[in-house]
Amino acid sequence: MGTDFAPNGMPIFPIYWRNDDGFNANGDTQGDSRLEFLAPADGDYVVRVTDATGRGGEAYAYRLLLRSLEPDFRVFAGPARVNVARDGRVPIDVRVLRQDGFDGEVRVQFHDLPPGITIDPDVIPAGEDLVRLALTAGPGAQSSPVTARFRLTAESSVDGQIVTRESAIGPITVGEVPPDLTVSTDTSQLALAPGKSTALTVKLDRFNGFSSRVPIEVLNLPFGVRVMNTGLNGILVREGEKERTVELYAEPWVHDMDRTIYVQAQIETQSPLKPLFLGSPVKLAIAKSIAKN
Repeated sequence: MGTDFAPNGMPIFPIYWRNDDGFNANGDTQGDSRLEFLAPADGDYVVRVTDATGRGGEAYAYRLLLRSLEPDFRVFAGPARVNVARDGRVPIDVRVLRQDGFDGEVRVQFHDLPPGITIDPDVIPAGEDLVRLALTAGPGAQSSPVTARFRLTAESSVDGQIVTRESAIGPITVGEVPPDLTVSTDTSQLALAPGKSTALTVKLDRFNGFSSRVPIEVLNLPFGVRVMNTGLNGILVREGEKERTVELYAEPWVHDMDRTIYVQAQIETQSPLKPLFLGSPVKLAIAKSIAKN
């Protein structure tokens, strides 16, 4: 890799490929090999298909599909069923599966939510695959029927045309029992310059005798922005404590942008469905001009 081969009279073609044999985090589990090739000129080209392990024979069959690129995307939302405390807030993951070089931003929005339930729309930035939205249950929120489905639309421009794709989440259950934990931050706005860092203080209110340690995470950070000093176990608010300050750092090459981020707290249990709690949205502004102020 990175080696320049000596000229030998044969043409050299750039080949862009992606190994998708493993599980894709967006929910796509197909295992077909894929190759993108731009022919430099009209002519005859030969495609050879072989087994990666060198095996073969009459018992081995392969299908070869040749087609033009068709930029497109699909969208997925989860969890399938939502549990939220009244006056509480939980995360909704929205993922986009990009196809054939599609790299644009995708605007996502939920529709026809039950009374008292709100989910603010947001954008999956160009080149990224995930955004977390906050589902908030107000004081008068009620549980939906168990058969309910709530529609999500994802909209983007593909080859100059507006394309809309849909997904959905299932029923929303609003808990009547007050939660063991609520999360807040010391500010609703943060300014950060590339190459610099800033502090964000997370505050926990504990109830029902809950005093255990609490892992926390900052969601929706742009690529190149990270939480510093996470340690082996991530960022933890230790037993009995109610506050933790984290440091956010932006790499020097991060471009100017605005992003809505959330602090997520988690209660550790043996169940694979661990209770999650979100703080209020924090508007993160990244700009080179901030360093000059």
